[in-house]
Amino acid sequence: MDLTAAPAPSTRDLGIVALALAAALTILALPAQSAGTLALVLLGAVVAWFVPAAMVAVVIVTVPIQDLVVLPFVAGSLTLTQIALFGLALGWGLGFWRRTIWLDGIFWWFVAILGALSFSLIAAAEVGPWAEELYRWAAAALFYLVARSVLRDGTAIRVALWGIVVAVCGASSFGIGQVIASNGPDHMIDGGVLRAFGAFGTPNPFAAYIEFTVPMLLAIVLVGLHAGHRATIGRALWAGAAVASALGGVILTLTQSRGGWVGFAAAMLVLLWILPWRWRAGAVAAGVVLVGLILLTPPGQSQLTRFADSLSSDASPLPMLVDVASTGREAQWGAASAMFVDHPLTGVGAGQYDYHFRDYTPDWYKRLPLGQAHNGYLHMAAQAGIPGVATFLGWIIAMLVSLRGALRCASSPFARGLALGALACVVAFCVHSVVDYLNVLSLGLQLSAVVAIGLNAAPGRSTVDEPRLQQMTTLTPLQAGHA
Repeated sequence: MDLTAAPAPSTRDLGIVALALAAALTILALPAQSAGTLALVLLGAVVAWFVPAAMVAVVIVTVPIQDLVVLPFVAGSLTLTQIALFGLALGWGLGFWRRTIWLDGIFWWFVAILGALSFSLIAAAEVGPWAEELYRWAAAALFYLVARSVLRDGTAIRVALWGIVVAVCGASSFGIGQVIASNGPDHMIDGGVLRAFGAFGTPNPFAAYIEFTVPMLLAIVLVGLHAGHRATIGRALWAGAAVASALGGVILTLTQSRGGWVGFAAAMLVLLWILPWRWRAGAVAAGVVLVGLILLTPPGQSQLTRFADSLSSDASPLPMLVDVASTGREAQWGAASAMFVDHPLTGVGAGQYDYHFRDYTPDWYKRLPLGQAHNGYLHMAAQAGIPGVATFLGWIIAMLVSLRGALRCASSPFARGLALGALACVVAFCVHSVVDYLNVLSLGLQLSAVVAIGLNAAPGRSTVDEPRLQQMTTLTPLQAGHA
């Protein structure tokens, strides 16, 4: 008998019991509503302790519905996504000494971005928005770390993929019902049809959510067109991915988001590489025909007009007073550029864009701040200066390089499909970021999830089922693709 090993499990168990007692006492000391919210967080922690992959899937499911239910907690409130994320972080973090922790180059770029945003506090006029922006990036970094560390085998990856399927089907069905019932404000009606916005509040984030999910699901569908590969994927998962992809395509159209359409088109060009050479021309032709048919509809005609207006320098400024969606982005981009020029080292401070917008917009009819610069690159430059935009670009490059490496070393069609799907999602993010800042409304969590799945699914073996690696493994971005 090894007596030296006996105290460790006992000490660990006592620590868990002590934490459970402390949590119970905390619940008793809180008001009833806050106690209920904390109880949900602790329930999530229990699930994460025993089955962390399941709790990762729960977080994924909550992303498109996060604001539908907001629960009180102490002096504020928590969304469903925050409750699930905090539960995951608590349950997985409590057992960190027995976990595989995956620290790769992408994670360290997350840390660099957090450092740049923290440094921008020097210039921040309001601490609250600065802290909120820091939280959004910290949450995405944490979720990436956990997903990268937890989704290490085929079973865990499939659980997360089911989370994506369920979330996309639910969010798309909700959005379609929203459009059919025309349940939304009048200013979101374009071409006689309500622009779908789901639970995101506005159409563009909803379109971005589809861009960060459907390309990966479509990759699964395309791989599964081969009967043998479909059996490897799992027939139920393949069918679920097909249904979710179809619903997601419909809802992307109904968002009438120009940035979403262009970003998704870029993602589809990436997915062409999963098809045999002889099929690619046909796929492009089918895509062109589909787009042409969409543009013949009243909403499609409206979008053609919006595209033309956005390129015209002679458009009257007066409609900008009525329809925020038609204001164009010149004022937003110009203000962000001026903020960067005036504050190149620190920016104006994380989360401070709206606070300074009016000072950098001379035209009275354009002085309505929209929450962000409508360009991810300019927004990062405006709020955190050179360090902000440099680390943002480094993070993007790390994802692209890592996923390209994973794609090269993937030796099974399923793994290759997931790596290519994740790469397509990142490309969509890069393209759409030209016209929107997308690290909002927990979209960063969704992007973190698909990147982690794409990297973990392609370990350079014949299947996505691989043994757990050594604790505290550190990789460079390129090596991460070969993990």
